[in-house]
Amino acid sequence: MAAKPYKMTAAKKEAYLEAIRKGALKGAAAEAIGVTRGTICAHVRSDPEFARAIEEAEMSLVQVVEDALYKAAVEGNVTAQQVILYNRAPDRWRDRRNVSVTGPSGGALQIELSEAGQQIRDQLRKVASKAASADPEAE
Repeated sequence: MAAKPYKMTAAKKEAYLEAIRKGALKGAAAEAIGVTRGTICAHVRSDPEFARAIEEAEMSLVQVVEDALYKAAVEGNVTAQQVILYNRAPDRWRDRRNVSVTGPSGGALQIELSEAGQQIRDQLRKVASKAASADPEAE
């Protein structure tokens, strides 16, 4: 018979924390020790030390993943290298494919072109105009 959900002992708290440290999700960790997620939430609210211990257990997993990511990057995994550079040196490394630019009102950004840029724009407009007038199908 499963333990009553309101029964939360120090041993159960430690077992719950150990399950979290090993990668269990909160619900699965609660089920593994015979309590509900609601019981865990109630104890988190009433026991700040338990709440901190859960955060530390979850952060230990983050550290494991960070260590693995760093190791993969050093061993030549290009994706891992990108993730580290994008996050640790964003001023020098960023994924330029995902950059969007908008104006102050959220619309298109008005850019003032240099003289060379204006010349290129004008040449492109002339080429497009000639192409359109040469095409009998163009409207």
